[in-house]
Amino acid sequence: MHYLVEVLNERGMRLLYNEWLDQDMLKAHYEGRPVNRSYDLLLGIIRRHFSNRSQPTLLDFGAGYGGLTSISQKNDFKTHAFDLSEDKNHSAALAGISIVEDLRQFPHYFDFIWVNQVLEHLANPSEVLKTLKASLAKGGFMYLAVPDCAVLDGAFVRQGLSRELFQMLSPHQHINAFTGKTLRLLAEKQGLAPLGLFDYLGMYSIGLGVKEMKFLAKKIIRNSASSTGLLFKSEC
Repeated sequence: MHYLVEVLNERGMRLLYNEWLDQDMLKAHYEGRPVNRSYDLLLGIIRRHFSNRSQPTLLDFGAGYGGLTSISQKNDFKTHAFDLSEDKNHSAALAGISIVEDLRQFPHYFDFIWVNQVLEHLANPSEVLKTLKASLAKGGFMYLAVPDCAVLDGAFVRQGLSRELFQMLSPHQHINAFTGKTLRLLAEKQGLAPLGLFDYLGMYSIGLGVKEMKFLAKKIIRNSASSTGLLFKSEC
């Protein structure tokens, strides 16, 4: 659902993330947040899946201040980042991350593309996914995650424009609202397919520990339900 009538173009988005938002406040906010340990588990599993490669390639699209990229480096991925914010790119570069400025220079290059809490900010998510898919290597995976807005209509009826609902909408930063169904449709339109049961069962053969096996079991259930955090593969 595209719920704002007037949205910023690419130039406006660059102004928003480079000049209009307080960079010091943003950096303090994100640097103080704990790293989601499930990301470490997922990247560890993906790294084992590509164990036949000396250093699989990863792109964090919309990288922010590098929470995911630091885990990626620890798991020995060749790590790249893309962000509209020059300050965030500078921070990533200082940490040894390769900055991507033009995805068209990386055709079929990345083994794993991470797009977490980004698509809801974009005026043209379908075109962006098309470009990202063209950068995905054969046999690669893409992780897409967005806020689950399936509850928006009911929440608005029950409580009006509450503080919680306003934060979820985040006007002029969040342009789109997704459900599990619409996220799948968006990805499938660009030739991406959600990982199915047999894809996950294939991952069980790479020597996983108990914690990793439990994590994968949960991902199987979520990928078969209406989750808004899904793993995809290229259909061609």
